[in-house]
Amino acid sequence: MSKKKSNSGLRFQPAGGNRSAQVPVGKKQRLEIERLAGDGRGIAFVEGRTWFVSGALAGEAVEARVLNARGKV
Repeated sequence: MSKKKSNSGLRFQPAGGNRSAQVPVGKKQRLEIERLAGDGRGIAFVEGRTWFVSGALAGEAVEARVLNARGKV
């Protein structure tokens, strides 16, 4: 008889690090658009956040108002 080690599956732990504060909806943010997303929105990266801007083109500097903030992207 072989003794099989019990595997209860994956264990998840919180990451623990500092969680950055949400950007307030309605706040204006100055962004440099780096490239375009597949759906045509401009993409900018600021302080570890990814911003999607409708109507922006790659290489533009824009001032955009925050309409929605999500935790993942």
